[in-house]
Amino acid sequence: MNLTKTMRSVSLCRAGTCVGAVLLSVAAHGQSARVGPVPREAVPAVLDLFEQYSIVALSEGPHNNQKGHDFRLALVRDPRFGRLVNDVVVEFGNSRYQAVMDRFTAGADVPYRELRQVWENTTIPGTLWDSPIYYEFFATIRDVNRANGSHIRVVLGDPPIDWASIHGADQINAYYPQRDSHAAMVIREEVLNKNHRALVVYGEGHLLSSEPLGANTLVAILQREPKARIFTISNGYPELSRFQPGAAWPVPSLIMVKGTTVGTELSAAGTPLEQDFDAVLHLGGPSALSMTRVQKSVCNDPEYLKMRLDRLALTATPADPDPGPGDIAQLRKLCGLTASP
Repeated sequence: MNLTKTMRSVSLCRAGTCVGAVLLSVAAHGQSARVGPVPREAVPAVLDLFEQYSIVALSEGPHNNQKGHDFRLALVRDPRFGRLVNDVVVEFGNSRYQAVMDRFTAGADVPYRELRQVWENTTIPGTLWDSPIYYEFFATIRDVNRANGSHIRVVLGDPPIDWASIHGADQINAYYPQRDSHAAMVIREEVLNKNHRALVVYGEGHLLSSEPLGANTLVAILQREPKARIFTISNGYPELSRFQPGAAWPVPSLIMVKGTTVGTELSAAGTPLEQDFDAVLHLGGPSALSMTRVQKSVCNDPEYLKMRLDRLALTATPADPDPGPGDIAQLRKLCGLTASP
């Protein structure tokens, strides 16, 4: 459609009469211009992106989901990954312990008691990162480095909170607004300034870039960086079966969303996918979602239980006695506790 000609014709119409017709024509053209989605095998498709982009930001999807974790393991285990990617930036690690993680992924003998501080001591007081999938992800990158002679670095994005100095909810709450800006600073220093390429694994909300939710998110801040070439991937388990009239799409698949019929589908944030993302990771839709949990073995660790329950108690209020949400109740049920240990 030649919009210049169209707008000239509007000026010749009587007020209001042709304008509506033209707007309807433009809208219809916009719909007809959309193309059907084309699924691609996800691992090679994501790896191909690093040929063009310095940052591929992959939504974790719902935290603790198993299929998203399985996909990330398959991605980093691919031999191309270590050749294309320098860094993996994660939400589930306290940057205070970067030196510990560097030693671990380089193959040094790091005691588990020391390593666990990475995910146990983030700004999240509850059990969010205590599922075993996060340790497994770090261990897989270590194993890949050993097996392939690669030097993939895990960069920890969470602010360097020191829990030994935290004595109240106000101190914890002061860190929350820093979570996106600190991660952006880390990426600027450790990735962009070194001309590296990075996979960024963060929750979906941190990858939004449109108003009002995406005003100062991690991706919104990074988009202001001249060196950053960013590609964003949603992983909210959307229902996409109606776009698969024939055979079901392979799992996992990567679907480009901009300009396609899938682009108008809503993301987990409630905005059209193409408004905030370049692609969506298809893992089978809502029915495929399964969650991992904190393991019962933590019940044999009184030091861990006291740490978690004490931190949760710091953030509890009369209106919200079990922040997390529900972490206190879940831990006590898991371990058969009736009172704080």
